[in-house]
Amino acid sequence: MKRAKRIYALLGVLAVICVITFLVVRHEEEQENIRNSGEVVLEVDADSVKSISWETETESLSFHKEDSWLYDDDEAFSVNEEKINELIGQFEEFSASFIIEEVSDYSQYGLDDPELTVTVVYTPEEEDGSEEEKQTFTISISRDPEEREKRRTARKNRNPMRKRRLLPMPELEIPR
Repeated sequence: MKRAKRIYALLGVLAVICVITFLVVRHEEEQENIRNSGEVVLEVDADSVKSISWETETESLSFHKEDSWLYDDDEAFSVNEEKINELIGQFEEFSASFIIEEVSDYSQYGLDDPELTVTVVYTPEEEDGSEEEKQTFTISISRDPEEREKRRTARKNRNPMRKRRLLPMPELEIPR
């Protein structure tokens, strides 16, 4: 009788281990397919870009190109075209360190509420020189959710009365 109880107990433990193994294997199948890349995922000719915008938690800026670059909210506003072209130049050959396919939960990457979203509208050229339809790509950028929360907390706890000096203050001599 004692021997039968031990066998039943061992069979019970074995059954529990089998169920746990089955659940772990099934969970691993559902996880995203992440692969190292380093490959160029986007190529955009700077001259083909029609508009660029970026949005953060606190502000958003949008520019579009007619003959020159214009600020969407105030077309009379002077835009530094070199800076805009420098920003666009970062997307001429945009590569990714790794690619996540079949994402089921964007929040684990902090992308359900990104810190920065960049949107570029461009018109790619065909090999024969004709233009295709406008295309849009959007890049969402965020930190690990825990790191992001630490940064928000640190920003809230900063003393607003403390002023930062952007340039060193010159020492002034007062003539007597």
